[in-house]
Amino acid sequence: MHTVNYRVGILKEYLTNLVIDFDDSSTWRVDEIFTEHEVKSYGLPEASAVASCTKLSSPNEGMQAILKTRLRLPWFGKKLECETGAPEEINYLGLNEYAALTYLTRAGCSSTPKLYNTLHASQPEGFPLPGGSLLFLLMEELPGVCLNDVFWIKYDLEQRNRAREGFKKAFMYSAFHMIFLYNMHDANECRIRQVG
Repeated sequence: MHTVNYRVGILKEYLTNLVIDFDDSSTWRVDEIFTEHEVKSYGLPEASAVASCTKLSSPNEGMQAILKTRLRLPWFGKKLECETGAPEEINYLGLNEYAALTYLTRAGCSSTPKLYNTLHASQPEGFPLPGGSLLFLLMEELPGVCLNDVFWIKYDLEQRNRAREGFKKAFMYSAFHMIFLYNMHDANECRIRQVG
């Protein structure tokens, strides 16, 4: 069985220009990978990426959306531990994310993207773990700017403080309603610091 180890940029190789057919007969192409990282789910490695994508089918051909991808990776001990294939079920991180997006979409939340569609499949030959779990979450592209380090430093202190207050309100709302972040990768964490 062909398997690979995770390295930064690996999902860009597998996903860029990938065409995905969802069950609702819509077809989408993956355009640009924004972020990618490796996470552990019950000790098993998984890679996750967020990308922009374009709808290739009618209606609304050319529509833009965001695609979150999660895929199992091979794991190694003294020997390859997944010689007979990998679990095809979605792990708890993927299920939690799917459940949260479904709930927030049905509730009409305007500050999180609407979940348009999902697809859970086995990784095809040539992917990191053929037969392993592959999950696509297709979401609305919300307006705004990514507050990564590149954009963050361009804002003055007042703008950064307003963004911090917005994050603080969202965090407090989530805590009050017992909505917790289970995927504790740095790219997903919201750090709130006292300013002043």
